[in-house]
Amino acid sequence: LPISDVLTGGGGAKIDTARHVDGALLLNGSSSGSLVTTTATCGVGTGAFTMEAYVRPTAAQTGRILSAQNAGLPNAVAALRTDSAGSITALLRDSSGAGLMVLTSSTGIVAMNDTQECHIAWTRDGSGNNTLWLDGVSVATATSTTSPNASRHYFIGAFDSTQERFAGTIRWVRVSEGVCRYTSTFTPPSPAITTPSREATDPIMTKAIQESMRTLQPVTEIYKSMKNKALGVAA
Repeated sequence: LPISDVLTGGGGAKIDTARHVDGALLLNGSSSGSLVTTTATCGVGTGAFTMEAYVRPTAAQTGRILSAQNAGLPNAVAALRTDSAGSITALLRDSSGAGLMVLTSSTGIVAMNDTQECHIAWTRDGSGNNTLWLDGVSVATATSTTSPNASRHYFIGAFDSTQERFAGTIRWVRVSEGVCRYTSTFTPPSPAITTPSREATDPIMTKAIQESMRTLQPVTEIYKSMKNKALGVAA
């Protein structure tokens, strides 16, 4: 998700720098605010896309890594999650409630006890071939061209404030609409080496994200205010 999209964290979300210099989103998986909302809306349509992130679950509970679904109008959904049994699941359904795809890997492939970080990705190519990837290896496939578009915003870490809340760390979330980045076994991207995040190179952004998590205010507004203050520019 581009940094221009507004990210707003809830009370159960904070930035963890203990394991990663540029920080990771740490979610407790229990508080009602244990998620991050964005202003980005799902626009994958029936075409190709890639959704991916690095995750480190800390508890054996089903939790969404990335989700585009409205709790009030839940038919349309595009969601990627880890399951309590250590599996990975991708969900697709259109706005009428049709075209459901539930793609799930075998169980026990994701450590759910805070012992290992892994790279999880979900791709769909231009022919509707969906693939789930764990650390660059395909773990499940299915065919579906269902369009989940219905002006749903992306949420990180939960379905909504009370359902399927992820417990653990999530970092380097990337959604590539119109692009199927992986079609065969690959080496997961290393953001710390090849694509340093803006947070790693801009300490003001790091502080802005932390303040957003604390105050629940949009990070872009906080960043602008902090940047102006640092430059001596009047608000």
